[in-house]
Amino acid sequence: MDMKLGSPEFADGDLLPDRYSSNGKSVSPPLYWYGTPLNTKSLVLIASAPDLFLGARIHWLLYRIPVEATELPAVVLSEAILADGSVHGKNGWGRFGYEGPSEITSHIHFRLLALDDDPDLEPGLDHDQLMATIESSIIAEAHLRACIWREEYLAPVPRRSIWPADSFSAEAPLPELVSV
Repeated sequence: MDMKLGSPEFADGDLLPDRYSSNGKSVSPPLYWYGTPLNTKSLVLIASAPDLFLGARIHWLLYRIPVEATELPAVVLSEAILADGSVHGKNGWGRFGYEGPSEITSHIHFRLLALDDDPDLEPGLDHDQLMATIESSIIAEAHLRACIWREEYLAPVPRRSIWPADSFSAEAPLPELVSV
């Protein structure tokens, strides 16, 4: 069986409810998973979204999630180390915890990784540091995507001229052309 990742709040490809984005409270969504391989020793959760200027923006890094875990509740605390031993890395803003995406992004991508190792990783790793450490230990992964775009973002914006209405008139003389 393949590993699966889901949320009781949205299906894969659905709109992300506002409370989990910067349009709302920017709290972490509840997530659940199943089908982790038997030889899994640790889990990693990465949430990222495309950014027009930065490429991929990391919204959440959580690692050393116990293999017995099958879910994360909504509003996971932004502490370096959680009560179950899970460890936060630094998100794209240099902070612990989840940071909801903004309307500038088109979607957010949650990625759950199963590892055949449980490396003793300290809090505060960034995405590149984390991936360099765990890349060879990944044995399975599951994905969940949610859209951020709203219809109102796609509606045409009325254009206004920056010139006064009377500055363009059919009778106004054209500027002289100068040859160089």
